[in-house]
Amino acid sequence: MGTDIEVRDLFFNTPARLKFLKAEGTEGGHCAEALVRLALMRPHIAFKMTSNGRTVRAYHRTQSVAERLHHVFPGEALGKAQGTELGVEVLALLTAPEKARPGAGNLYTYVNGRFVRDRALLRAVSQAFGGTLGAGRYPSGLVALTLPPGSFDINVHPQKTEVRFSDPQAVFRAVSRVVGTMVARTIWSQMPQHADVPAPHQSSDVPVPRPFTSAAHTAEPRTSATATHSAPRPFPAPAPSAPRPFPAPGPQPAAPAARTPQQTALPASGAHDPKAHPYSRLPYLGQAQGTFLLFDDTDDLVFIDQHAAHERVTYERLRQQHQQGQVQTQRLLMPQHVDLGPAEADRILSMAPELERLGLTVEASGPERVAIRAVPAALGNAAPDRLLADMVLALEEHRAGSKGETDDHALATMACHASIRAGKILTADEVHALLRAMDAIDFAGHCPHGRPVAFRIPWSEIRRRVQRT
Repeated sequence: MGTDIEVRDLFFNTPARLKFLKAEGTEGGHCAEALVRLALMRPHIAFKMTSNGRTVRAYHRTQSVAERLHHVFPGEALGKAQGTELGVEVLALLTAPEKARPGAGNLYTYVNGRFVRDRALLRAVSQAFGGTLGAGRYPSGLVALTLPPGSFDINVHPQKTEVRFSDPQAVFRAVSRVVGTMVARTIWSQMPQHADVPAPHQSSDVPVPRPFTSAAHTAEPRTSATATHSAPRPFPAPAPSAPRPFPAPGPQPAAPAARTPQQTALPASGAHDPKAHPYSRLPYLGQAQGTFLLFDDTDDLVFIDQHAAHERVTYERLRQQHQQGQVQTQRLLMPQHVDLGPAEADRILSMAPELERLGLTVEASGPERVAIRAVPAALGNAAPDRLLADMVLALEEHRAGSKGETDDHALATMACHASIRAGKILTADEVHALLRAMDAIDFAGHCPHGRPVAFRIPWSEIRRRVQRT
């Protein structure tokens, strides 16, 4: 038994509407997308769509939403989060940050089983990924909310795809915390998988990389692969003084979810606790081009971008201070004066409270001048005038987002100023200190701007390239 829906000559008596339809393939794609939206939350029902005698979509009956989602996104490793917070039940099944795509077309969001599109819900997912997503990119997968029927209104648009929540802040916090816990604990947030590296004129059937093995830590690098030249910098060099080395990682705060005992998070299929085999246990081989740190992870050669890694460590420390109420500051012995036009000076001074909250103290020093009197302590070696310009830009560019998103972007900008640059030669002790700091934080696999910190290439692939079996 079942339901068959057959559509023929849909617009036979409305030719004007038919005239404005797009190409047959485009309209067929819209129909297929509507079927996917229905099928994801109804795994106990089988769906099949045919067009002109050809099967377009076919989904067999499954036992769970997760199984159905694996049919929609075959071969994808999905992280799973499930929990209840502030009366909002959240189920999320999402792909890794490096699999994120431009736009939210592959992110399906539901409220009580109904497909919806809500910008605040998408922002909550983005914030939950802790800066590991690039701008405008979203993971593929599903986020389904279950709320009391009277706590939302679905009748705000004829298509019934928009929703209004009676307590949108509670929904935002529930999604960001439940999903954030999963992302922080899932193996791909700690160590991204390697990109495929097919040999020339060969197929890309590269062995699937695995998470860290329990390789023993070595005290000194076995080889020296350092280079004295600098890789191109993404921005002009700051003041000549080098950023301070990595401080020993002190006690770290629990992930945001730890404050909410109702919340639970489940690891991805096949994933395990990322802290079980930390970065610091990787045998260090050496440094390449003054930029990449090389490690032997038994089956794989691991590359770590030193700037991206230190940037994530610095960002997490700044964010911890910010969450505790105040970023630690360091007063300058002599205030640095910055000459500006009158309009520019007024614009910056209007942001003084926001900048003060982020650790940068700015005061008027004349009709067309401002004085920088204090900078974040973690950024003591950064050029204050350049730091001010970049922080103002970061705050202005993200004013359309929530206060938390705007502050996070500003903190990411600050972390970039305080982090070691590409081209700086590190000692073995500095490398090991960086690895220990990475072990102490969540989201260590990506910098706060969404770039992967590391990637791996199987030794078997390297042996194949040089025809060594």
